[in-house]
Amino acid sequence: RPGAGLRGGWGGGGGGKINALPLLMTLFNILSAAIYTAGFSWKEKAPLFGMSVFFLVLLYNSPSGLVFYWTLNNIFSLVKNILSKTKSPRAVTFTLLAPLLAALLFYLLFIQRGDFPNRLLAIGVLCGLYFFAFIATARRSERTAQAAPCSALPYILAAAALFLLTGVVIPSSLIASSVAEFSFDGVPPFALIGAAALQAAGVFLVWGIGVYLLFPPRIRRALSFALCALLAAALVSVFTIRENFGFLTITMKFSEPKPFQLIPGAYWLNLALVVAAAAAALFAVRLRKSVSVVSAETIVILALTAVIAVNAYTIYEGIDAARRREARAEAPVEMPFSFSKTGKNVLVIMLDCAVGSYLPYIFDENPALRAAFDGFTWYPNCVSFASYTLVGALPVYGGYEYTPDAVNARKDVTLVEKQQEGYLLLPRLFSQEGYTVTVSDPPFDNYTMSNLAPFAPYPEIRAFNLSGTLSAQWLREHPDIKGFDAAAFIRATMMRFSLFKCAPLFFRPFIYDGGSWLHLQKRANRLDETLIDDYALLDSLNALTGFTETGNTYTALYSHLSHNSVILGGSDYTLADSAAGTKSASPLAADGYYNTMSAALLLLNKWFDTLRANGAYENTRIIIVADHGRGSAAIPENINLPGNDHLQGYNPLLLVKDFNGTGGVAEKREFMTNADVPLLALSGIIQSPKNPWTGRLLQSDKDEGVFIATISPLSTYRHSKYTYNIRRDKWLFVRGNIFDRANWRAGRD
Repeated sequence: RPGAGLRGGWGGGGGGKINALPLLMTLFNILSAAIYTAGFSWKEKAPLFGMSVFFLVLLYNSPSGLVFYWTLNNIFSLVKNILSKTKSPRAVTFTLLAPLLAALLFYLLFIQRGDFPNRLLAIGVLCGLYFFAFIATARRSERTAQAAPCSALPYILAAAALFLLTGVVIPSSLIASSVAEFSFDGVPPFALIGAAALQAAGVFLVWGIGVYLLFPPRIRRALSFALCALLAAALVSVFTIRENFGFLTITMKFSEPKPFQLIPGAYWLNLALVVAAAAAALFAVRLRKSVSVVSAETIVILALTAVIAVNAYTIYEGIDAARRREARAEAPVEMPFSFSKTGKNVLVIMLDCAVGSYLPYIFDENPALRAAFDGFTWYPNCVSFASYTLVGALPVYGGYEYTPDAVNARKDVTLVEKQQEGYLLLPRLFSQEGYTVTVSDPPFDNYTMSNLAPFAPYPEIRAFNLSGTLSAQWLREHPDIKGFDAAAFIRATMMRFSLFKCAPLFFRPFIYDGGSWLHLQKRANRLDETLIDDYALLDSLNALTGFTETGNTYTALYSHLSHNSVILGGSDYTLADSAAGTKSASPLAADGYYNTMSAALLLLNKWFDTLRANGAYENTRIIIVADHGRGSAAIPENINLPGNDHLQGYNPLLLVKDFNGTGGVAEKREFMTNADVPLLALSGIIQSPKNPWTGRLLQSDKDEGVFIATISPLSTYRHSKYTYNIRRDKWLFVRGNIFDRANWRAGRD
């Protein structure tokens, strides 16, 4: 903007103002001209100095952005002219860059507070660029300088192979693995491959070859080295090491993302193979064995073409099978959830981030929903042990031995092992009693969402992830929902997935970016893929539920829907209402968490109707609980806590219906925590239950009050191996009525 900031900051205002930035620009311009014309006659110098004065007059009242651009340009010219006058410009350049690089590395390592693996990755990239540039600019011997011109064929064939690999082979292999999931109305699977191929052609054929032709032979030879090494490394990464992160949903998220701890040694092996392959390619090109290099690249291209042909046939067969299935009106029916009509069913539903104090407002807005929850007991005076999932969810599943206070007191078992114990506690106890055990979408383990690895040693426990797997079919059944264009998102992401597969294993989490795939901007539409995944899961429960005549069941279901802050609108809180722009009449209608919690309870009630219709509701104990609360709504219940926290963040929903429960929605105001869930679930089923790992009786430990962790969500590296990293001033203590601020205190004795 004109006249602001750097351009006008001296003087007393009005006409006395001096524009500083144009003067600074002119200073650098004059210095650059003086150095460049050293030894020139005044007649030769005059035009350059005259141009400096001319630009001062021309740009004196220009916008600061334009002047800043010219200032940087003049600084660059000054540095270039200084280096051109030195005897060893290369040595001077890298000497000047070294302290700047060191300062940047120090900042990334000790000051910047971003994710540590990403910081290490940035450090490695910066160091690699510096040393690569240092080696690439080293003086060539006279024999090398007089070498024969570099052949373009190895580079062109490497570019063609990378085009086929990233643009066709990897996308077609992904789609061939599940043709139905990647089939959209109006967008056939081959169109998705075509989009990726077009992007890859632009990167490797148009830009890649175009840039190659711009450089002299010496640079072309270096580019051939680099591209052949890149091809070799990519082939190794794609075809030798698999990350085993599960399948991709249509929202391009892995069903079972795992941290590095669960693939020990794999990324080191992958890195060693990648380095070896790249080194072999460099060695072959360096020896100018062009015939051998070209022959190897030709074989690679032919092999990739064969893979493409196989994938194309598989995709064609998948499309044809889908058409035949639709013509016969046949669809595979799977029943992940099972309930007994005559035995006992225990159902624990964890609604992430559902706020307990919102429940009366939801029931006031939906009296029919209140009536439908006949037999439930609401515990409003319930507190969680943290305000986020990583620490707050574990006590829900494991009880009081897995509160943050108890976890830190037990230092002989690693933190990861204690997490796995907590999530397995109820499934193991119920399976030992002969119950059919089902666990869907576990919330957190080993700092990773929906990790199924801890359940693998227990085949009697059915554990699976459903979130994201139902969205494609759900969107087909709801064509009025236009908030998320899955086909467009896949087109935009497929090339990133190809680069993900080509990258070494340790680099893949960076490209995956938690499911964001390095997209620079979040889509503005609020009906994004996460919301649709979460909504589709709860709305599809009826179709996923079967019934048996006998037996007992335990089911643990995790829902992320109430963790989305989205204004859905309308009294039904459907995605269609949101698209139509209808509004809720509730006083909390502007709170996105209230909206999604309302939607979750309404969808769960539809599921309960199915249980009622099939005679499996009265004999089912249902516990609906949250791991924590959220938000700062202006409601009387939301008091300020010591340390300026809000109670709402620690007030989780706790709703319980016992076997054959009736009598409306009861309210009990006794002091509760969400760590009471295991005792509530096991009550009357197992007498004096014991923790399978510690041998201790499961019992409540809240009579004298509880300690709550107030730390924010932290990455893995910020906790120690055995305990949570919680400072003494990051604790709250509460006892009795949580809505009375006098019952709270900060810190620990």
